[in-house]
Amino acid sequence: MTNFASPIWVLGQVQSRLQFQWPLPTWWFGLIAVVLAITIVTIVKSSHATILQKSTLLTCRLLAMVVLVVMLPGWSLLQEKTGKPKLIVLVDTSLSMEYPDKHSLKPLMPLAKWVFDPHEIDPILMLDEAQGDVIVDLVRMELSHAFLNGALSMSGPAIKDPQQRFPLMGALKGVEDEYDIHLYGVNDVVKPLTYRENGSVDVNADLTVVPRSAIGTGILEVLRRHRGQSMAGIVLLTDGRVNRGASLKQAGEVARQASVPLIIPQVFGRSDAKDFELVQPNAPISVFVDEPAVFEIDVLRHGNLESELQIPFQVSDGELDYVIHAEFQPGKRETQLSMKYVSSEPGPKTLQVEHLSENGDSWGHPAYSYFAKRSHEFQFEVKDDAVNVLLIEESPRFEYRALEDLFQRATNKAGRKKFAVSSVLGSVAPQLAQENPNVYSVIPKDKDWLFGFDVIVIGDVSPQLLNLELQEMLVEYVVQRGGGLAMLAGEQYLPLSYEGEPLEQLLPAGVERFQVVEQSARPASFVLSKLGRRSKVMSLEESVDENIDIWSQLNGPYWYLKTPALKTGVRVLTFAESEEADQVPMITQQFAGAGRVVFHGFDSSWRWQRQGSSGDAFSHYWTQMMRFLAGASVGDGKAGIEISVQSRQVEFGEDNRIYVRYLDPQQAPPEDNVVVQLTKNRLQSQIVRLSRDGIQQGVFTGTIGGLQLGKYVIEFVNPLQGSTKPKSVNFYVSTGDPEAEYLEADEDGLRQLATSTGGKFYDLEDWGRVLEELPDGRQVVVQKISERRLWNNHWLIGLFLSLMSLEWWLRRRWYN
Repeated sequence: MTNFASPIWVLGQVQSRLQFQWPLPTWWFGLIAVVLAITIVTIVKSSHATILQKSTLLTCRLLAMVVLVVMLPGWSLLQEKTGKPKLIVLVDTSLSMEYPDKHSLKPLMPLAKWVFDPHEIDPILMLDEAQGDVIVDLVRMELSHAFLNGALSMSGPAIKDPQQRFPLMGALKGVEDEYDIHLYGVNDVVKPLTYRENGSVDVNADLTVVPRSAIGTGILEVLRRHRGQSMAGIVLLTDGRVNRGASLKQAGEVARQASVPLIIPQVFGRSDAKDFELVQPNAPISVFVDEPAVFEIDVLRHGNLESELQIPFQVSDGELDYVIHAEFQPGKRETQLSMKYVSSEPGPKTLQVEHLSENGDSWGHPAYSYFAKRSHEFQFEVKDDAVNVLLIEESPRFEYRALEDLFQRATNKAGRKKFAVSSVLGSVAPQLAQENPNVYSVIPKDKDWLFGFDVIVIGDVSPQLLNLELQEMLVEYVVQRGGGLAMLAGEQYLPLSYEGEPLEQLLPAGVERFQVVEQSARPASFVLSKLGRRSKVMSLEESVDENIDIWSQLNGPYWYLKTPALKTGVRVLTFAESEEADQVPMITQQFAGAGRVVFHGFDSSWRWQRQGSSGDAFSHYWTQMMRFLAGASVGDGKAGIEISVQSRQVEFGEDNRIYVRYLDPQQAPPEDNVVVQLTKNRLQSQIVRLSRDGIQQGVFTGTIGGLQLGKYVIEFVNPLQGSTKPKSVNFYVSTGDPEAEYLEADEDGLRQLATSTGGKFYDLEDWGRVLEELPDGRQVVVQKISERRLWNNHWLIGLFLSLMSLEWWLRRRWYN
């Protein structure tokens, strides 16, 4: 006995279908057909009946046979409760899914509510500001989140009950009405995904982001788990990067044989293995007419580091226009662009550094980049004003005379003085002080007068000349006003006479720690520290090696001070080295509040006159030092805070370096107390304290080691000091797998996978069509509700007998 069924209609989760069971062997169909054929032939060949009569008799016989055929199989009408077909959602959670791609903003506007609303970004405003299209960086995993969860946040606590389910709110909103949804994440293993309390699918909470990607094997595992079940299809959210296990082609063949189509929405964009960004600008916010200033910015490249590379950049200020190249050797991730700039005209200036696209060059994009920086503008002021300097000395020693002479005679190319110098000389005759308005025998107790100077130079001054009240004013001048202070040690008073005095807080060490060293035979020599070698204020030559040689050849001191320990935050620029003593700090620099202090532990820089390649290392050094102390601070003329890292892709076992930069250096905190939070995989957090980077007032750095595999997020904690909280920065730690080295999505492979399985690949702008074009799937019978036996009806028997009787009566009448 054979069972046959055919669905008639499906309403919700109730299915109605016809079923019959044929009780006789199949050859009986042939016997009935033969009998029916004989009957037709007999009726047709009858010579006594008309055509109408023959047709009527034939119709009755055929209808009777049809009724008989309907009754014999036992037709039934079944009503059954059905289950929904299963729809599998498989999310790639490997490391490459945490990589940002480039996307044109205009095609994404229909998806703005899902893609941009969670980040509180206004795409319309971005387009208006750019006056054209905008290229944005979107992380692949965040696009997967947007496809599933819409505008729901990616953060928030996980639900306590792992069995609890919420409806999807993204492109598949409402899919639960027709399908039984199963959510999985896959990297090198397949695990079910859970939900957050806000109702969003947690795309990577239970999975460690790893550089191992076995998407093909994941598809096979899902097919195995649901073997024998009704599967409408698999929605695959991936970039197609596979570096282990079964290939996408192998998985697609198995899915095709199982009649399971793969639906693949696009969650990636244009990714260039030669991607780069400009980070860590380092430049003055004020320069002086006819004096060279150096503007620096780091170039950080991503992707494959094995090749040698040159990236062209155009430098321009409206009049100046030239091209420089960032050069990368194999294995090198970071390099620096250094631009020397000289202006002959005062006023506000802008120096722009922009990537130069060449013919056939795949770098960058003609549209404005909103996230990754491919250009930078240095905004600064070119000044023609003389630096207002105050010299304070007890007596006119050699150091004082050389400095006063330099500041009075130094002029620029146009003949204008570089410095406006005033002097306080404790030993000067009062009559001489009255005759010269720029010379004083005592320090006026006038804060406005003192605060009017750009730089104050204190020599070997006695506490009687620099009393407590004046010392407090001087501390306030540095800490509050942001003034620059240079201190020149002396054999009589500074710093040994200031123990416990207010001025002591500006010294690099406690007064009791200073010790006098006197060279009897030969003077000590100067040795630049690591910081001094890369500091422009200590640069007497353009070449680093030549600069080191020049400093080692300068006339060293016979008398100097040494200290075994420095205060926190004090940086050494130059050491003194001799046969009698080890290296001791000679020139130190520190930030005190908004100002800066440079301490010289010797008093014989005047001996540098007529030395150096320029013939006057003394003049070169002190001119640069005065510019530095006068407030030519490192920055780019803007406000706010920026966070960056040395590398966004870190190989396992390597360290990474964090940078926090205050764009306005005077907003930087006085102490080394900048704090950031380092979070791994959105789960494990730790606090990292950063310290000031050398003589850069607004830059704080810190090295982090012991990094495990995964994604790290750096968020700024404090101190904001009225600034807007900066945007967080991500970086990734991998094992050097191919997935971390080659991050371009395999779009061609994914399109072929979808086509080969009878599914479809959807571009980003077509997300809205995914739900309406999902395969129907096969309904699964869960429970039989009712069965109505259509064959067991009196009217069918009556119809059969009536047809046979009518035929018999007509035959009797027409043939007799």
